[in-house]
Amino acid sequence: MPEAPDSVAEAGQRAAMEPRWAGYAEYCRLRAAGLRPQALVALDAFLAAAADWHPADRVIFAKWVTAAADHARSSPLLPDPMVRRMLVPALAEATDDAEARALLGLLGDTHDDAPLALYLDALAQAPDDPVAVKLFLRAVLQWVDYAQHELPGCYLGDPAEDIALLERAATLSTDPDQRNLIDHRLEAARRALTDRNPHGN
Repeated sequence: MPEAPDSVAEAGQRAAMEPRWAGYAEYCRLRAAGLRPQALVALDAFLAAAADWHPADRVIFAKWVTAAADHARSSPLLPDPMVRRMLVPALAEATDDAEARALLGLLGDTHDDAPLALYLDALAQAPDDPVAVKLFLRAVLQWVDYAQHELPGCYLGDPAEDIALLERAATLSTDPDQRNLIDHRLEAARRALTDRNPHGN
């Protein structure tokens, strides 16, 4: 059964416009056709060839392919072998590139607060980087949604830490609906903090 054939096939057509990405284009063509084993063989050949690229060229590809996947880690455009063998190592080397740092948060170590730390690092380098802003906002809202999902009974985690994250998010969001959601989550976090410390101690 083909997986998201339109997006995968379209990404493959765009990748084919860059000669060195032809192997990835073939992976997309086969994956869109539902031929996963053959697609992974093509992907392996592409990764072997990409090992000889200049590091900056691997970062360029990483930025393009994550954008093509709409920065969704579960996308078939971001198969695990490519993430592990090519994208994460390339992004980890680009320590002075804010977008690369943010993408490392998306694709790299997902334990504890590692992604948020990388998003904050990216924003410290480039406060207006659109990818860093997008991923930070998404991560904050996902985390706070989890922290608040048992309210009014229980707040999971530290509402004071979440307030700091949400206040930062409020300064970055330009989408009215998202900003309303941030304000709602912020109000709930402040209420939970007051309930824990009714005398402000």
